[in-house]
Amino acid sequence: MFVMWFESRLNPQAVNPISGATGLIQFMPSTARALGTTTDALKRMNNVQQLDYALAYLRPYK
Repeated sequence: MFVMWFESRLNPQAVNPISGATGLIQFMPSTARALGTTTDALKRMNNVQQLDYALAYLRPYK
């Protein structure tokens, strides 16, 4: 939860204007593609919808 607060202040539409990182945990465009989505699709998702992608991304680090 802290990562999401630090990265986006829990705003699922947060976008870094320099890198293009998007969403709750600031997915880079290449990371979003590796997870089977895009940063544009992530911007249209709410917090709950983005959690599936955040969990998929973080799962290997558990």
